[in-house]
Amino acid sequence: MKKNLLNEELISNFTKNLRNLRQGANWTQEELAQRVGVTRQTIISIENGKTLPSKTLFITLVGIFSFILPATPIVSAIASAIGLPSVINHLTKPKKDKEVK
Repeated sequence: MKKNLLNEELISNFTKNLRNLRQGANWTQEELAQRVGVTRQTIISIENGKTLPSKTLFITLVGIFSFILPATPIVSAIASAIGLPSVINHLTKPKKDKEVK
């Protein structure tokens, strides 16, 4: 049985740092909300600890901050824990042109 990598504790640890990450990227709550496709109120609620993001939103947030602030310990640790670096590497690796014969 595969261990669930996206558990509530992992998501909670990340979201406790969301405000600092957002500020480190020099984004307002509105700018972050627009980038991830949610309302500003959702970002406020997550930053204030009133709610946890969905797993989909969590992965989106980790993905964005992996590109913007890759050296941040919380981001790199969580991205590694959920296998995000391998996904990002796969998606961003240049595709080899097929030879035409």
